[in-house]
Amino acid sequence: MDEMDETGETGGSVDYQLTEADVLAASRAVFLRGLRRSISGTHMAGSAITYFVIPGDPLTRALLSQVVMVPVTAILHFAGWHLQLPANARRQFARNPQFQAPRRLSWSDAGIAWREGRKETKRGWQQLHDARESRDLFVFYDTPQLAEILPKRVLTKAQIMDLSSHVARRKVLARTTG
Repeated sequence: MDEMDETGETGGSVDYQLTEADVLAASRAVFLRGLRRSISGTHMAGSAITYFVIPGDPLTRALLSQVVMVPVTAILHFAGWHLQLPANARRQFARNPQFQAPRRLSWSDAGIAWREGRKETKRGWQQLHDARESRDLFVFYDTPQLAEILPKRVLTKAQIMDLSSHVARRKVLARTTG
């Protein structure tokens, strides 16, 4: 339930349990986060290789290497995402009991706290490595590789709006402070 204390701070908390679908949605969000970097790296490496394999003058080789690598890169990334991601998410969910444990996430103007079993982690908004919102969930990155997933399905509309505003403020502060 969202609350406002006497200082005007807003916040809330929610108890939830992740599902396999939540882990898949989070895997997609994390994949899309790194996709641009991955595509550009693969594209550059592939273009460089094809540039030296294709015969002809340098301009023709450069153009052909781009023509060849753009669809190849797109197909490789789509196939990797479309074919492997759901199976990997299902396997990850089945093998990791911490995904299936009850959780609680609380937030306020000061930051967020999440509890999983006996373990509790508290972070100020500026201490988070990153915070993202997708169509289905919020992802709070404690480190570049460690994230807490909060599915929107467990939140009320008011909680989603409140948490969205906290995430947006965190992004603005992150850009202005460095």
